[in-house]
Amino acid sequence: MRFKPDTTGCATVADKAKALSPKNKAVVRGKNVQFDWSDVACATRYEFTLRENSADGALIVNETNLTGSAFTAAKLKPGVYFWSVRGCNAAGCGPARSAQFTLERNKK
Repeated sequence: MRFKPDTTGCATVADKAKALSPKNKAVVRGKNVQFDWSDVACATRYEFTLRENSADGALIVNETNLTGSAFTAAKLKPGVYFWSVRGCNAAGCGPARSAQFTLERNKK
């Protein structure tokens, strides 16, 4: 890999983010889901993906330039979802952290 200068003062790719919410194998109710992950030292942006049914399933969300460590996905239908996030900087992107959750509708 070629070295690229980084404005954060970091000469290496960002560390691995920790998936905070929803946690792996969580059951979530509603249709809007708030995703949260740990701030990553040296990250200047985050890449976030949300897939349906499997880690290689249909791509629902693909955000490549998030500047904060949270994201809300709206109007999701019930089912199983897989999400991943990784921190990036001018030197490249660190390893992705993934989690799975099940979305159910609120009970009436």
